[in-house]
Amino acid sequence: MVLSNDVDLLNQKKDELKSTFKMKDLGPIHWFLGLEITRDWARRLISVSQTRYVSDVIECFGFTNVCPISTPIAVNFRLPCLDSPEVDVRDYQSRIGSIMYAMLGMCPDIAYAVGMLSQYSAHPGMDHLNAINRILKYLNSTKDYKLIYDGNSSEGNFSAYCNSDWAGDLRDHRSISGYVFKIAGAAVSWSSKKQSSTALSSTKGEYMALTHVAKEAMWIQEFLYNIRFPLIFATTILGNNQGALALAVNPTFHACMKHIRVRQHYIRECVEEGSIKLDYVPTADQVANVLTKGLQGIKHERFIKMMGLI
Repeated sequence: MVLSNDVDLLNQKKDELKSTFKMKDLGPIHWFLGLEITRDWARRLISVSQTRYVSDVIECFGFTNVCPISTPIAVNFRLPCLDSPEVDVRDYQSRIGSIMYAMLGMCPDIAYAVGMLSQYSAHPGMDHLNAINRILKYLNSTKDYKLIYDGNSSEGNFSAYCNSDWAGDLRDHRSISGYVFKIAGAAVSWSSKKQSSTALSSTKGEYMALTHVAKEAMWIQEFLYNIRFPLIFATTILGNNQGALALAVNPTFHACMKHIRVRQHYIRECVEEGSIKLDYVPTADQVANVLTKGLQGIKHERFIKMMGLI
């Protein structure tokens, strides 16, 4: 794949590659690793979908003709931890692996559910298998969804939503960090990941999540700089915990936070140098909620639409 905003230079480089390698020019990208990419040049829209891949997965596991379902995981859903498997481990892992590829491609809406169920891949039971089947039913309902990037969007500069579900895992009481980055009105990067250490408070859990998202922001900034994408402002990270935001902005020593590891203070450094800007967003508008917990259908649908997934 070759990227350039200079058509003459692009053609020159393709000719150079053709003279060195045996290759075929397929024109503007349309398919890439199972992703279908379509353009509406007049309206300056780019859409990305995985309809064909998701349809193949659903058909493979026999969920083509099932009733629609509005969420990939139930609210306050919990799973037991087993000492030995109760179902076919290979079948379970095959299902979770197939779903995971869709999640990595353009389905941030299932990231939390996939992350939770992946932890039980060694010793799955019927409850775990039923939970995976629920995701497959959900994907059957949403297989035609697309991430739509709008070149006319006011969200030209990229921003991020960041959230943490404090002590969300009842087994080890570690928090779940979730973030989503948006450019041109749709998600370009997302994550739902258990934190590496136990947070002693919701403020610390959110603070650790801010550091997690700050590292990703720095990588994306560097990537955009290398492809000459104009970054006019600092990256805005939207969080809903006032304590964590204050802790990241205020360099004053906080006695109650002296137990936080040094590496978790990376977010402060980013704020001080001006590459990251922190802002508050009400919990009701915190898009990253969908990456840290199971939500009711109305909230889930609203948040994924805010991600540009429609």
